[in-house]
Amino acid sequence: MTINFNHPKLIYLLLGILLVLGSFIFRDYGIPWDEEALMMNGKMSYDYLFRGDPSLFTYPDRDYGVALELPLYIIQNLFSDPVNIFYFRHACIHVLFLFGLWALYQSVLILLSTHGRKYQWALLAVMMMVLSPRIYADSFYNGKDLVLLSITCIHFYTLLRLLKKPNYTNICIHAFVTAFLIDVRILGIIHLTITLCWFVYLMVVEKGQGLKWLKMTAVYVLMTALILYVLWPYLYSDPLNRFIEIFKSMGDFRWKFDVLFCGAKVPSDHLPWYYSFVWIGATTPVIYLIFSLAGVFKILLDFFRKGLGDRNQLLWMSALVFMLAPILAVIIFRSVIYDGWRHLYFIYPFLIVVSIPAFISTFNRLNKIKWIGGILILCLPMLNTLYFMVKNHPNQQVYFNEMMPKNPGYLLTHFERDYWGLSYKKAFEIMPQVIPAGYEDTLQVVVENLPGMFNSQFVDPNYKIHVYELQTLSDSMKKTMDYLVTNHRRN
Repeated sequence: MTINFNHPKLIYLLLGILLVLGSFIFRDYGIPWDEEALMMNGKMSYDYLFRGDPSLFTYPDRDYGVALELPLYIIQNLFSDPVNIFYFRHACIHVLFLFGLWALYQSVLILLSTHGRKYQWALLAVMMMVLSPRIYADSFYNGKDLVLLSITCIHFYTLLRLLKKPNYTNICIHAFVTAFLIDVRILGIIHLTITLCWFVYLMVVEKGQGLKWLKMTAVYVLMTALILYVLWPYLYSDPLNRFIEIFKSMGDFRWKFDVLFCGAKVPSDHLPWYYSFVWIGATTPVIYLIFSLAGVFKILLDFFRKGLGDRNQLLWMSALVFMLAPILAVIIFRSVIYDGWRHLYFIYPFLIVVSIPAFISTFNRLNKIKWIGGILILCLPMLNTLYFMVKNHPNQQVYFNEMMPKNPGYLLTHFERDYWGLSYKKAFEIMPQVIPAGYEDTLQVVVENLPGMFNSQFVDPNYKIHVYELQTLSDSMKKTMDYLVTNHRRN
């Protein structure tokens, strides 16, 4: 019996397997640095809407959107156990990621609408996303960047669907996703801009359809603005000025700390222009990088050969623009980014999409025997990545690819590692086995930073322990402490 990888229903089997797998492992991941802050964002908007509390307008993080956080906060109030609240949130973030995978699959099908083996290539794109250790790990707990990535996949699909079947239903669906995307991160304006560029292009090239596309553009802009206003309570009292305020604040974000990059501590607002490129190159599986670079050249070559008249080629170019425009924006505007390149994770689906033409071109040039060899060349690195993910579960977020030096301690002294502080969970879970004396005496344990405090709730409740955050201790108190638990963040 052979598996037909070009079967259209295979994606649902894969998503079902991923859903079952996720249901078994989502409790393995700890509480990341920003999660309580994200919950507070939802709470502040909730208190403003349902209790009339104006504190939202003086809250430091009022410029964060709450399209997801507000409904999550409303539902999580049904849970009494704080740990179950975090588990509920992680499950929701992962389910949204699975929807994003489905949208990515559908997008590749549209791009390859005339290709005979489009289903297998779309399936490959989904497998590449899953077998990306940092992306997969973050899909369980990263309520910012992975939510943005998932909604970006859905946005791209609704755009392609709209361009394929231009009607007002699809316009409204795309407007809703666009508004949701912008509310998750203001960088979603890039996606709105690319959509508008498509509308302008269609006004010009479709003879006699200019008025139709002008009306659709007006509906799209108005619907996006209206839905964004509804989704974002902070905009209610003064939508235009508050939106401008948010846009300016995210362009020059207030996080001003040193980040560890290539062995040096560099201020987050003075990062070198190649910062993102180094991180992408260091943490993306090598075979994906190779085919993505080849795909970029192929898409550009085909575009210059076929010109603006080829609609399908323009769709591939759109994927390329979605990938490159945010990186260029970060370089040009010298935007504050930190914690690796997680703020740009939403370009990752397009890095995968642009690799597909290179895969197709490569395998089209191989005869049957060589094609089997090509499959092995592709599968072996992906299996190696899978091995890393299984072996290092649940800390796949510290993945670096094979190009990085293997010297002991190199990565720890040259790049940020567990910047989310997730490894604290495992540390506290195994502490009773490592330090059994805690059952007789109350241990005084210090954690390096805030995630240690969050994850200390996973310690065995029968284990006698008192946990302190390092920065809250005086010098005299430090001398009375028994152990330090750290994720090697900023120290």
